[in-house]
Amino acid sequence: MTAFSQPERLNGILIFHGQHDNPGLARDFDKLLSDRGVEHEYLEEVNGGHCDFLFTPVVNFMSAHLVGEEQP
Repeated sequence: MTAFSQPERLNGILIFHGQHDNPGLARDFDKLLSDRGVEHEYLEEVNGGHCDFLFTPVVNFMSAHLVGEEQP
C-alpha cells in the first residue's frame, strides 16, 4: 500500500525540531517554506534533542490535520 492509496491523509506540514539537535537546517527550511507561501507550522522544543522530546505537539498536529475518507 502506498501513501497515495491510503484513505487517510495529512493535510498540513509540521516541522518539529529540538534546539539541542542543531536546528539550523530546520530553520532554513521553515524560512524557505515561508518565503514561498507554503502553509506550515514550525515548532522548536527548547529542551529537545534528536529523540528525547515530547511527542504531544506532533500527535496534536496529526489529530488536527488527519483527513479520513469514508469507506464504501
